[in-house]
Amino acid sequence: MENQGKKYIFIINPVAGKGKSKEYVPRIETECQKRNWNYEIVYTEEGKSICEQLKGMQDAVIYAVGGDGLISQVLQAIVGTNNRLAVLPAGSGNDFYKTIQAMEEGEHEIDVGKINDQYFINVACLGIDAEVANNIDKLRDSKIPTSQLYNASIAYTFFQYHPKKVDFKTRH
Repeated sequence: MENQGKKYIFIINPVAGKGKSKEYVPRIETECQKRNWNYEIVYTEEGKSICEQLKGMQDAVIYAVGGDGLISQVLQAIVGTNNRLAVLPAGSGNDFYKTIQAMEEGEHEIDVGKINDQYFINVACLGIDAEVANNIDKLRDSKIPTSQLYNASIAYTFFQYHPKKVDFKTRH
């Protein structure tokens, strides 16, 4: 990527991957300085949306340094802008990164979906699959290795899950 007029924003979720994302900071700083990039490191803050933190940002490359949850939050802030999304995988699952890893290096256009007022990328789920994803947060502070959080959440959810009623309405 060229530096001409671009700003590079690194959104870091300090709790992603049990703190793994914070380990990226020294390397980010070194690489950006080497390239003479105009960059900023922004940490997510509880109670403050990423949309608020990125408000007014234009023509920037926004790096999500975390997992799929952070990517989803960044997506909400950049859809409809001329900002671009980049990913440094530091979460427990990194499903979106695993999907795009097979693509050639460089910039690509990708589709996003929207359910109600929420954009999504890669996948949208409901029912037991959504509960598994939500329950990972309940297990994050345990002694379970980050690489096994998803599997542990499957087991946890299996014993805790109660079916929910869902109504679908579609438009053509």
